[in-house]
Amino acid sequence: MTNGESEVLLECKAVDHLVDEHRQQLWNYMRLCGKDVGILYNFAPIMAQCEKYWYDRSTGKMLGMQVDLQYE
Repeated sequence: MTNGESEVLLECKAVDHLVDEHRQQLWNYMRLCGKDVGILYNFAPIMAQCEKYWYDRSTGKMLGMQVDLQYE
């Protein structure tokens, strides 16, 4: 990438709720593809869920946050 651009890995689901296996799948994809930022988005029936993760290469840990989006 050039000019300070970065790539994001986006994993979309359509399940009742996200579970650890979904997060682990995203993290594995991020590591395998060499992406430092990943978004896990769930198009759930009642409330959408969006989780964003950062891979800290210096520690080898995932850092993240979760946002729930209520449908109207």
